[in-house]
Amino acid sequence: MISVVIPTFNSAEFVGGAIDSVLAQTFCEWELIIVDDGSSDEGASIVRRYRDPRISLIQQPNSGVSAARNRGILAARNDLVALLDADDLWMPDHLSTIGTLARRFPRAVLYCAANICFMAAGERYIKKHNPMRLSVEDGFSIIDDLGSEAPFNTIPFAPPRLCCGIQH
Repeated sequence: MISVVIPTFNSAEFVGGAIDSVLAQTFCEWELIIVDDGSSDEGASIVRRYRDPRISLIQQPNSGVSAARNRGILAARNDLVALLDADDLWMPDHLSTIGTLARRFPRAVLYCAANICFMAAGERYIKKHNPMRLSVEDGFSIIDDLGSEAPFNTIPFAPPRLCCGIQH
């Protein structure tokens, strides 16, 4: 199972799309934690409209995006945590790709895929980089290049809790 954390601050215009992109994942064993970082817009109301029991909302006074992410990571029930910004979207196979990498390389501390960026004028920009894993043994140096096995995905990482310095 993967915990997905979305920090949000005045992102009502976008947060529904981010949530929908998680709901559209081909990998369904996830929980979604949305941390509203003191928003003054309708973002929290939009989140509450979703009735999926895997989705939870945490509200906190404005403390910044890093504090919101950390709060979500602390609330996560799983060792594998994927971070998604409220104004970004995932391709439907993103979590499946991350799950495959996690099973294939269980000692890795960071999994990485690729980005697809859409520009304001409707142009599509693809920033491709090969999926990689990092190892604790090597002091977090890159030790494996997986080639082009994983499809394009937005938001290129899902760090285990170890990477974030949280212990169970």
